[in-house]
Amino acid sequence: IFIFSLGAIVGSFVNVLTVRLKEASSLWGRSRCPECRKPIRARHLVPLFSWFMLRGKCADCHKPIHPQYPLVELASGILLVIAFLRCDFFLFEGLFTINLLMLTVFDWRFRLLPIEWMIGSAAFFGAWSVLIGFVTWPSLVIGCLVGAAFLGIQVLISKGKWMGLGDPWMAGLIGAALG
Repeated sequence: IFIFSLGAIVGSFVNVLTVRLKEASSLWGRSRCPECRKPIRARHLVPLFSWFMLRGKCADCHKPIHPQYPLVELASGILLVIAFLRCDFFLFEGLFTINLLMLTVFDWRFRLLPIEWMIGSAAFFGAWSVLIGFVTWPSLVIGCLVGAAFLGIQVLISKGKWMGLGDPWMAGLIGAALG
């Protein structure tokens, strides 16, 4: 229950991060309704429960709140529990999986992937993966290059019709972290 709750809280942060990364706004400051821009009260920021208590609508303007919010909180909780139960590298796997969830939500919601974020994530998770002995440096480099090249070639062949320019970067990130 603790790990699931922690995951739901992290999922709430993932929602904030996703939206604010797209808007290029600061992570500091109160969350606001995307419609009426009024600050969201603290009692309405409880992961999962608040969305259902408010029946999926803003407490002030009563406009619908995107279902992304409870879905990401639920998924994040479940993913953290799975990582906890199955892996000796719980912290690495949990954070890496949550990072992939954030990128998935970003892509699903905005049809776009933040390349700068993925480059930073590749460096961070790649270095961490090597430091904990999960992969070696050569494996990291090969995984990153093969993943990025495989999808990059598909983007070039299809002239971007099969997938976007962010997908090779995503494959490079996964290759860097997993080898």
